[in-house]
Amino acid sequence: MSDLSSLLPLFVIGAGTGVLATLLGVGGGIVIVPVLTQVCGFPPALAAGTSICCVFLNCLSGSVVYLRQRRVDVPLGLAFAAATLPGAGLGVWLVQHVQIATFDILFGALMAVVGVLMFGKRPGGACAGGGEPAPLLRGGRERTLTDAGGQTFAYRVSWALGTAVSAAVGVLAAFFGVGGGLIHVPFLHRVFGMAIHAATATSLFILTFTSLGSAAGQMALGQVRYDVVAAIGLGLVLGAQLGARMAPKTKPRVLVALVAVALAGVGVRMIYRGLAG
Repeated sequence: MSDLSSLLPLFVIGAGTGVLATLLGVGGGIVIVPVLTQVCGFPPALAAGTSICCVFLNCLSGSVVYLRQRRVDVPLGLAFAAATLPGAGLGVWLVQHVQIATFDILFGALMAVVGVLMFGKRPGGACAGGGEPAPLLRGGRERTLTDAGGQTFAYRVSWALGTAVSAAVGVLAAFFGVGGGLIHVPFLHRVFGMAIHAATATSLFILTFTSLGSAAGQMALGQVRYDVVAAIGLGLVLGAQLGARMAPKTKPRVLVALVAVALAGVGVRMIYRGLAG
């Protein structure tokens, strides 16, 4: 797989994934892991390890742009990122002991459920001048975020709930090699009532730290294909730059629909493969 002819398609996949993943606030593992397991034939541990290294590159590249746009709630992001790190070690250990069929079913079920939930009614809330900050969260502390364009997002945060969810995300991110945005984006958006643009940006910022911790563990165990990381990662970095710049011009409902369709569709495909195997 290390010859140029086989790595070039992975670069193209990485570039397209970088655009989509950065728009959605996820790391890109929802595309990379199925490609590595179903097309390249990687076992779960190697797929997760290689994917999470690619995810880190994508998150880092996209987060730089989002920070410049001031769409990241940095204090919240740092707190929740710290909460993901202990679980990342557990996730890295667990994926070493799972069969590929079981991995596919679990991976697919997780994405399908979250994708279906995203089809639900979008909470009100987000911008200057309007709406309840978080109809799905009772109580919590109100926060606001004003981006570089002067748009203000209002939402409510439960630090205890967010920390608990983030701890679980750390396990899932390392186990599946997906970064964790498929949980954090709908959580920040639907539970806290954060506007989708701010939720995707903050999620990607959190994932930068989550994926770094997970990648370090996988590299220590030798569960990384560095030639594949280089090919997909270069594409991801370039695609993430474009995706982050496209995000402010993309309608929120379009982003929500993209998240839902991508997760549900790939999830069903993974479940089918796992059961058939």
